[in-house]
Amino acid sequence: NSFDENDVDRLNDFIIKQGEMPDEESILLGDAFAEANGFEIGDTVSLILNSTQTDFTVSGLVQSPEYIFPAQNSSKFLADKELFGYAYVKQSKLSTMTGLDGMATNLAFLLDDPGAIGDIMPVLEESLKQYGLNYLMDRKDQHSNAMLQKEIKGLGQMATTIPLVFIIMAIII
Repeated sequence: NSFDENDVDRLNDFIIKQGEMPDEESILLGDAFAEANGFEIGDTVSLILNSTQTDFTVSGLVQSPEYIFPAQNSSKFLADKELFGYAYVKQSKLSTMTGLDGMATNLAFLLDDPGAIGDIMPVLEESLKQYGLNYLMDRKDQHSNAMLQKEIKGLGQMATTIPLVFIIMAIII
C-alpha cells in the first residue's frame, strides 16, 4: 500500500501505534504481522518488486481499518499473521519503484448517500473500465467490514442475553 503524505484527509487512514511517519527509505508495517515475525522499529525489511530488491527501515507499526481482519483474499477466513501482512510506503517512493507514476491500484469513495451505491457502481464501472478496472466492491462485501459487522451483531446479541440471564437469576434467588 502507498499513501499520499500531502493528503491529510485520507479515507480509511491508518493509525500509527508505535513509531513515526516514514521517509523515502522507510516503511510502516501492520502491527500484527510485525509482532508475529519479530519486526521492530529500526529493523530492515526487503521488498522485491519487478525483480528488484529495495531495503526499507521500519519506521512505525500501524493498524488500518481496511485490515481489521486481514485476509489474503475472500476465500480465506483469516490470514496467517506470519505469512500475510500489510505495509505502507510513501506514494512517491512506490511510483518510483514501479514506474507507474500517477497510477492507482485501489480507490475508495465516500458517498453523501450510501444508498446510491447501486446507481453509482455501473457508472463507475463504465468510466473506469478503460483504465483496467478489475472489480468494484461495495463496503458491505469487503471481507474486513463483513467480519466486523458479524462481530458487532454478536456483541449486540450478548448485550441483550447476558442481562436477561442475570435478571432471571435474581428473580429465582
